Amino acid sequence: MSDEFLIPGGSEKGTPVSQASRKTLEYWVTRIGTALAEGTSRNPQRDQKGLAEMKAALAVGGGGARNTERARPPRNDGGGASTSIARISPAQLAEVSGQFDVPATINQVFERCKSLGHLLTPQSMVGELPLGCAVSVSPLTFDVEKHAYSVGSDKFMLTKVALRRIASALDMDWVESCRTDDRSDPHYCAWRVTALVRGFDTSQRRVVGSVDLDARDGSTYASETAKRASENQKQSNNELAMTRKFLTRHCESKAMNRAIRDAAASGLDMYLTRADLAKPFFAVRLMFTGKCPDNPDIERLFAARIYDSFHNASAMVYPSARTEQALGRGAGHAPPALASGEHEHDEHEDGYPDDANDANDDWGMTDDDDTTSDAER
Repeated sequence: MSDEFLIPGGSEKGTPVSQASRKTLEYWVTRIGTALAEGTSRNPQRDQKGLAEMKAALAVGGGGARNTERARPPRNDGGGASTSIARISPAQLAEVSGQFDVPATINQVFERCKSLGHLLTPQSMVGELPLGCAVSVSPLTFDVEKHAYSVGSDKFMLTKVALRRIASALDMDWVESCRTDDRSDPHYCAWRVTALVRGFDTSQRRVVGSVDLDARDGSTYASETAKRASENQKQSNNELAMTRKFLTRHCESKAMNRAIRDAAASGLDMYLTRADLAKPFFAVRLMFTGKCPDNPDIERLFAARIYDSFHNASAMVYPSARTEQALGRGAGHAPPALASGEHEHDEHEDGYPDDANDANDDWGMTDDDDTTSDAER
C-alpha cells in the first residue's frame, strides 16, 4: 500500500510494515516509542502513525513475509486464518484499533470493523459518551486449528479458551455462577451464570446463561451417545463416561458460553465457517479514561478518584454481597422426569470437541490442565 509506513533504517530500510520481520518491528517500536515519549521525534505525526501500524502488526502475529519463525506450510483447502489475515494490512487494523472518544468517529469505526471482520459490541451505535469515557476497540484473531473444532458440514465452533478471550475483551463482569439442581442424581446437572455488560451510557445489561445437562441412563443424550457408539465404536464408546466424569465442568462451560454469545449477539454466531474464522473479531467496550481536555477541573477530580481506587484496600478486606451470591447457596430443584423431554443437550456448546479420543486429553484439556492423579485414574 502506498500509504503504509516504511521502515526508516537498517537492513530493511524502505520495507513496508506488512513485509518487515518481527525483529525489525520490535526494534523500531521501541526506538520510535522512546523518541515520541522524550519529544525528540522529528516528525511526530508520521512516527505516531507508524508506531500504531507496527504495534497492530505485532498484535496479529506480525512479521509479514520475512517472519519465518512461526511459518506454516500452506493449506490445501485455502482456508487458513493466517492467509486471510495477511490480506488486512496493519494500516487497516490500526485505523480501527485503540481508543476513540468522538461518537461520529466511533460509528464510522464500527462500520469499518464490519467490513473487515466481526464486530462484537454491546450496542450497535454510539449517541453520546459520558465525561471521561472512551470506547476501546480490540482486534482478536483465532487460528482454526487451535481455537476452533469441527462440528461437521464444514462448520466450526470456538473453543472455551477462545470464548473466554472474547469475554475478557468485552469486559464482562461475572456476578454469579452456581448449580441450580438439588444434586440428588450424579448424572444430572443444571447450572446458571450471570454477567453484567456495560453499555455506552454506563448502564449495565444483565446477561444470563443456563443449561441443564442430563446424562442419566434413559435420557435423550445417553440414547444418542449409545447409538453413535454402535456406529463408531472407536470414536464414541467413551463419550458418555467422559461427560459424566466432568459433568459439572461441562455444564458450567455451556452456561458461560451462552452468556458470552448473548453479550456479543451483534456479531458472534454459534457455528462458523473457515472463512468466518479467517477474519478478525473486533471486541468493543466502554473505558473510563478520566480525560476531559475541555474541563481541567473535572479532569483533576477524575485523576484523584482514579488514584483513590488504586490505593483503596477496603474492597479486599470487606468483599461485597456479590461474593456470597456467587456461592450459589440454596436447595435447588430436583432432576425432571426422563420422559418429560423438556431439557435438550447440545453436545457442542461447552467449547470441547466431542471426540473423547481427541489429541488433547479429557475433551480439550492438555496435559498441563489435567489435575487428575494417576491413582484417581
